[in-house]
Amino acid sequence: MSVLGIDVSHHNGSIDWPSVARSQVRFAFSKATEGSSFVDPRFGSNWSGIRDAGILRGAYHFGRPASDPEAQAAHFASVIGPLSWGELPPALDLEVMEGQSTQNVVDWTLAFVARAEALIGCPVVPAPWKRWSFWQFTDGRSGSVVDVPGVSGPCDCDWFDGSLADLQALSDGLGATPAPQVAPAAPSGDAWPGRLFVWPSTPAVRGADVRSWQTRMAARGFATTIDGIYGPESKAACVAFQRHVGLDPDGIVGRRTWEATFNEEVS
Repeated sequence: MSVLGIDVSHHNGSIDWPSVARSQVRFAFSKATEGSSFVDPRFGSNWSGIRDAGILRGAYHFGRPASDPEAQAAHFASVIGPLSWGELPPALDLEVMEGQSTQNVVDWTLAFVARAEALIGCPVVPAPWKRWSFWQFTDGRSGSVVDVPGVSGPCDCDWFDGSLADLQALSDGLGATPAPQVAPAAPSGDAWPGRLFVWPSTPAVRGADVRSWQTRMAARGFATTIDGIYGPESKAACVAFQRHVGLDPDGIVGRRTWEATFNEEVS
């Protein structure tokens, strides 16, 4: 027994979700992000449209294995926010290798999944290839093509391996136990605290380690309120600092940005 679903992005244009809901489609995955900064321009309308049409929904990230997996996971988590009732497990869309070796892509994937799991609170991922849960069986051009009402042109279609009740049970349990946002103690000296500072994020990233970073930034002449909360002002200071030292100005305090912040003496 299988349940039909689709996955979509801005490439599908405007979608008539009530028409989709009147078809056999019972779930939909919508592209949310790509890389460490791109947000799909149709994600907002698709995300609300899927829900309003009464279809189970999930979000996915298009991975770019040539750049930082933790930064990409943090970007994905910040856009989709915490999971709630009626949402399916977030998914990683891995289609390109970008010149990386097979082992590098495997390592990148494990790092992305570990960070995403810590930030979003996904269920434990089962051992690979024991069985499949979701299968994209056509890109709308090849294989068993399905004409989906409400979607103009070719559409990726998926099977869920189980009943509709199984699918609903999978979504119902996701909002109950989101990952705890633990604020660690202040790091020893200038030691990397081991988590990313991202804004926007729900809940906000806060703690003694954020305050320590803000204090150091202020000492280096990058204005930000020293309140222990990583908000828009801190992100703006981070972007300015990253540009100053030649790092990718993504506004995320990761290991490289943290270490660059503390790697020089302040007069």
